[in-house]
Amino acid sequence: MAIYPMATGYQIKVQRDGFRFHDFVKGLENYKEAVSIELSALADMSKGLRPTGGALKHGTSLTLMYAFDETWDKSWSVQSKGYQKKVLQYWKSLSDYFIDDRRMMRLEAIDTKAIDDYIKVLRAKGNKPKTINNKLNCLSSMLTLMTERRLLKAVPVIHWESVKNNSRPRYFSPEEEQLILGLAGDMHYHSQWINDLLQDFIILLCDTGMRPWSEAKAIQPSWVVRNSNGIRIIRIPKEVTKTDAEREIPLTGRLANVLDKRISTLARGDLIFEKLDYKWHCVEFWDNLVRPVMGWGPKEVWYCFRHTFATRLCEYEVNLKVVQQLMGHSCITQTARYAKATDKAMCAAMVSLEYGRLKALEESQGTDQTTINMQDRSEDKGGQTHLPTGPSNGLTH
Repeated sequence: MAIYPMATGYQIKVQRDGFRFHDFVKGLENYKEAVSIELSALADMSKGLRPTGGALKHGTSLTLMYAFDETWDKSWSVQSKGYQKKVLQYWKSLSDYFIDDRRMMRLEAIDTKAIDDYIKVLRAKGNKPKTINNKLNCLSSMLTLMTERRLLKAVPVIHWESVKNNSRPRYFSPEEEQLILGLAGDMHYHSQWINDLLQDFIILLCDTGMRPWSEAKAIQPSWVVRNSNGIRIIRIPKEVTKTDAEREIPLTGRLANVLDKRISTLARGDLIFEKLDYKWHCVEFWDNLVRPVMGWGPKEVWYCFRHTFATRLCEYEVNLKVVQQLMGHSCITQTARYAKATDKAMCAAMVSLEYGRLKALEESQGTDQTTINMQDRSEDKGGQTHLPTGPSNGLTH
């Protein structure tokens, strides 16, 4: 047992008869109080009782709620700007389980077994591995901060959930897009205007790459403006973007027609797709018609329209920095993950590789013989030409 002077106070450590007690008294002037807590802990241990610690300023008697409030006020409100709502949801899950259900009012009571039990409960409720890890992250951050402040000895071992690569590699070809639009017109709703609204929503996703539920679903007539060059654009406010930064997307011809038709009867602050219900319209359409007809599985989701937008731009040789700006990514490496190597682009790349090699040989030899050989190789027995005489525009990043 001992009392250790620290930079801002005294650390107390007592171990006897299988009990282990840690505490911390803030303030170097409070040595007598540290001695009093140490003696009180020893007295409890001699009676076979678990020591309870001192007042709220001491580590062992900090409740989960106090630890969370202090952490949030001093750190998380800044570091998680824009994500407070999610963090609060995760915190409610933690407090409901550890405080309300398990009655664990002390941080040191949360050990590895308690966390494993919490994970089992989350699994039983249907939480996905990524969601479970997000909630564990919330708990880990809190415990880590308390450990750094010497209010806990160490963070318990956390058995994180194994998360498979859940990136959405799927993109839709122009032919698939047309089929989806056709199916949207065939979906049986109680009124035809829902079909029209659904088709227009799909066009918006294809032609902007907007995030379906946080951005596209929130679009308003006031977002459709002209920039300084007089070009019509959608100006997405930073309040709804994931990166907390405003971004602009010029309108395609068909999207301009869609928006003109929709906003003509709406006020500036109305939601253009407010009457398009996520569950009863979008999910029903996708699960009950699109998946069965197209033969798709779990990889084909609404969010793939965003991947489709980026993939097509890259296939059409749009500069990746431009794609990044249109997608609203803070890091260009994130944009590169959306840019898929399509079959068309890969074939075009190999054509360019062959053409470049033969062209270099022709220039080095200074004759036309290589050109003749190239034309011979490009024809099969049926006389069909496979290689063009110049590079294709189908390269992708």
